[in-house]
Amino acid sequence: MDKYLEIRKYDVQDRNKLIDILHMNIPKYFAQSEVADFTEYLDQEM
Repeated sequence: MDKYLEIRKYDVQDRNKLIDILHMNIPKYFAQSEVADFTEYLDQEM
């Protein structure tokens, strides 16, 4: 199987999937408290 990674600009349609990915990495790499900050970042800064 070929693995392909596409790097592209953020699209608002990516928002929920990115939040899902963050949740998959709690608590190993991120704290639950970071979800609100990340969500705010996506909504306000992107």
